[in-house]
Amino acid sequence: MYVLFDEKFHFDFMERMPTSMRNVEEVLFDNLDDLEFRDLDGLEFRNLDDLEFRNLDDIEFDNLDDLEFRDLDGLEFRNLDDLEFRNLDDSVFDNLDDLVFDDLDDLVFDNLDDLVFDNLDDLVFDYLDDLVFDNLDDLVFDNLDDLVFDNLDDLVFDNLDDLVFDNLDDLEVRNLDDLVFDNLDDLVFDNLDDLVFDNFDDLVFDNLDDLEFRNLDDLEFRYLDDLEFRNLDDLVFDNLDDLEFRNLDDLEFRYLDDLECNNLGDIKRLISVGT
Repeated sequence: MYVLFDEKFHFDFMERMPTSMRNVEEVLFDNLDDLEFRDLDGLEFRNLDDLEFRNLDDIEFDNLDDLEFRDLDGLEFRNLDDLEFRNLDDSVFDNLDDLVFDDLDDLVFDNLDDLVFDNLDDLVFDYLDDLVFDNLDDLVFDNLDDLVFDNLDDLVFDNLDDLVFDNLDDLEVRNLDDLVFDNLDDLVFDNLDDLVFDNFDDLVFDNLDDLEFRNLDDLEFRYLDDLEFRNLDDLVFDNLDDLEFRNLDDLEFRYLDDLECNNLGDIKRLISVGT
């Protein structure tokens, strides 16, 4: 079964749509000015081969008790002006082969109790003007083969109780103007094969209770104009095979209560670090 919602579909009749789409092979939302899912107890997309949202001006998931994308071969959000997930109790992306957010002007996750990306082969955020995770109780990236943040103007993690990157093969954050981790209780990077921060204007870790890099094969900070760790209660580098700081204009550790470097294999020398 194939379901297509295109420019000929009138969303004035949105209240008639089922809030659960299950066991459909493909669902495509294409060439719509605006697509809104609002004021629903639950919205579920399950057991689909492909679910695509593309060529839309705006998509909003707002004021839902639960939003779930589960057991999908592919889930793609492409060529959108704005994609917003707001005012949700729980938003879950689980057991997907591929999850792609590509070529969006703005992608916003705001005022969510929990946002979980779990059991994904690939999770890609690519060619976005702005990507914002704000006002979340918990944000979890868990059990992913690859997690990539690439070609973003700004990536902001703000006002989160907990931010966890766990059980990932590779985590890459690259080609960003600014990357900010601010106002977080805990920020943890754990059980990753490789963690790479590459080619930023500014990378700032600020106002965190705890910042931990643990159990990583490789941790690299490279080609950054500024790298700052500041206003942290605890900063921990633990059980890393390789830790590299290279090609940085400025590297600053300031206003830290505790700085721990334990069980490190190799610490590569600093190259072209400003004073």
